[in-house]
Amino acid sequence: MEEIRKNIEEKFSSFSAGLKKVAEQLLKNPSLFAINTAEEAGKEIGVSETTIIRFSRAIGFSGYSTLQKEIKEQILKPKSSLWEYDADKSKANLEQSLHQHVMELDSNHIKQAARQIDQDVYQLAVEKLFKAKQITVTGARSSFSMAHWFVFALDLIRGNTRLIRPDTDDIILRLAELNEESVFVAISFHRYTLNTLDLASEAKKRKAFVIGITDSKVAPIREFADLIIPVQLPVKSTLDAAPAVISLLNSLVSGVALRDRKTFEQRRKAYEDIALHDFFA
Repeated sequence: MEEIRKNIEEKFSSFSAGLKKVAEQLLKNPSLFAINTAEEAGKEIGVSETTIIRFSRAIGFSGYSTLQKEIKEQILKPKSSLWEYDADKSKANLEQSLHQHVMELDSNHIKQAARQIDQDVYQLAVEKLFKAKQITVTGARSSFSMAHWFVFALDLIRGNTRLIRPDTDDIILRLAELNEESVFVAISFHRYTLNTLDLASEAKKRKAFVIGITDSKVAPIREFADLIIPVQLPVKSTLDAAPAVISLLNSLVSGVALRDRKTFEQRRKAYEDIALHDFFA
């Protein structure tokens, strides 16, 4: 599905509304295309059979049947992100230490992600995070650790930042706290969890400004986000993408800190005035 995804991303902005609708459904639910005819898929999505066929050709297939065949093969022989993670590490040169190989890969991913980030998008995200009365962050599975770090760092810098913890939080109460002065950050990567998408959808309904940090400009979170910051890498494994994502989150925290040096210095001083020796070795 990665080649199909890349083709969609490259051409998405030129698609008509109907083709965009088909593209979003394909990325969200490829099984729909694997088991249905073009006519049936069109009815399910709400477009014509002709639109389904036109979409197939627009992303490089001779017709719907060849697209369907490719999707079936991908679904029947899926390779998980863990398979990719292991395969990538297995390429290590035996003459090079494994830690050096892995860390150089991480470094290359960070550099690649940094070049992709749109400066205007980054600045808008920093401005929204800086001005928000309250920031709420969510992320599930491998994205949870990234969300946890981001909340810790951002709360240290500016305060009023909360992590949604489905295991202990009253989700309804957390969502009820959101309003037009809130920013909701959803970290959503491959195998996009429905829980994260549902929370972003509810945040949007409550007029919070939703920032989606994800791996594609057309990832499912796009439907609910006011701003998307994609970290697009040649890897599907979130484990491999994590260093680049953490680096992006760190740059957002730095941007907020530098946005108002006076406030940051006040918080730093208050933090350091605490008798730290009572808490740390």
